[in-house]
Amino acid sequence: MNMFNLEIISTFLFFFVVSLLIIKDRKNIQFRYGIVIRRWKKGIERISKFAKKYASPLRVVGNIGIVVGIVFAFIGLYFLFRFTFELKGAIGIVLPTVGSFQFPKPVISVPFWYWIIAIFIMLTIHETMHALFMQIENVRIKNYGIILFFTLPIGAFVDQDMRRIKKLGFIKKLRFFTAGSFGNISVGFVCLLLLIVSARLYSPYGIAIVRTLEGFPANQSNLSGIILEINGTRIKSMKDLSLILNNTAPGTMINITTTTGNYLLKTVAKPDNGNGSYLGFVGYDFYEINIKYANLKSLIEVMRNLFYWLFILNLGIGTANLLPAKPLDGGYIVEEFFSKIFKKNAKVATYICTAIIWSLIILNLFVFGYFKILG
Repeated sequence: MNMFNLEIISTFLFFFVVSLLIIKDRKNIQFRYGIVIRRWKKGIERISKFAKKYASPLRVVGNIGIVVGIVFAFIGLYFLFRFTFELKGAIGIVLPTVGSFQFPKPVISVPFWYWIIAIFIMLTIHETMHALFMQIENVRIKNYGIILFFTLPIGAFVDQDMRRIKKLGFIKKLRFFTAGSFGNISVGFVCLLLLIVSARLYSPYGIAIVRTLEGFPANQSNLSGIILEINGTRIKSMKDLSLILNNTAPGTMINITTTTGNYLLKTVAKPDNGNGSYLGFVGYDFYEINIKYANLKSLIEVMRNLFYWLFILNLGIGTANLLPAKPLDGGYIVEEFFSKIFKKNAKVATYICTAIIWSLIILNLFVFGYFKILG
């Protein structure tokens, strides 16, 4: 059984098991227009005990979260406005895919199991962080829950006492509102660090050819694959290639060995009239797992892919959630600042800000997205 069939079977099995759980637990589930909501109270006591025990260090973490949240709110705004004015589209919808299927842009296609694991971790971190900072300030957690579209997880929530939150001080509110995104951004950077560290498990292997340039030797000889040798000399990087070509006169016949075969090419002069020869292709350094870790290659690649998607989704969604538009957390953050600046007109200012940001988001998702699909 190949990996493609295994992925399809496991995906259907996931939906089947979730469907059975929903049917079995239907008395505790709300269902409306395809949206499934399941609430729990179990586990709230543990969160409360942890929050009370480590209240002081958590408040310090919360203060750091405020700074990080404000910084990333401005970063999110910068890219939203910049890419909107450049007509590039700053925001995309993230959806799971199976096999080789890819959604058209601006939808970001994520392999199904990476999506499921990443969404579960992201939602758990986000809502747990909110819950911790509620408990520190004695805000009652009514319950918490998960939201599904039929059987597909799409969100989570913590039911809180909003009347109690409104009575909190300025800094206490900011700690609460920034906590979720701060947790996601922190996880994102931890995963980035793990990607950087795990890169040490790889060594330069050759040069992967992306495309060849028309009219040049690489194109004329249909050069493809990963370059491994030139005239019997091992090539592991672009630096190795440059050293050889810089010392090869134009018009020289060279033998190139790649993962797809052997190619005989006649080099030409560089377009910029520099010293050495030119082949005419676009490529990059290709890395392969170190031989001593060869037995763990599949596991390492799966984990690195998971770290990659955890980094992308946590950082991206964590930042987007800080945009100053209700009901995003960023909307409540900006409302607190507006209450200090505009006093009684804070709500009006928040509504205006929310309208502007959501207009830009919709413009990015649907208008720019439509043109990307056509393009």
